[in-house]
Amino acid sequence: MRYLVGELAPLLRASSWAIGLTLAVHLICEAMVLILCCYALGLRLPPITLLVLYVLSVMVNLLNGLPFGMGLAEASLATLYTQVGIELEAAVAIVLAYRLTDYWLPRAAGGAFWAWLERVDARNRGAAEPVDGTG
Repeated sequence: MRYLVGELAPLLRASSWAIGLTLAVHLICEAMVLILCCYALGLRLPPITLLVLYVLSVMVNLLNGLPFGMGLAEASLATLYTQVGIELEAAVAIVLAYRLTDYWLPRAAGGAFWAWLERVDARNRGAAEPVDGTG
């Protein structure tokens, strides 16, 4: 473990700006997905309002002990939307569309890709095994 930390420490120090930039781009992309879900469902709030609500929900999710804010993320976003005058049904639809596109679909795609890689790896290992003539 010390070896790993020793190897990673200079890399992290040298690329801390890249890590920060990656996190910032990730948050911006998540916020854009939320804005596009709102627009797709007919809600035309100003983008700054949606960004503020998104940041507030992220801050609430930091208090949650569950991974990725499961449950609390949906409840906090829907509650915040109803506080700015959006009907509950529309708020729930927006939040579910957002969580589906931003959280669940990428994981499903990643799981399918992982299964495909495992199958390819197993096939390659099977082809690489030497064949003896006794078979």
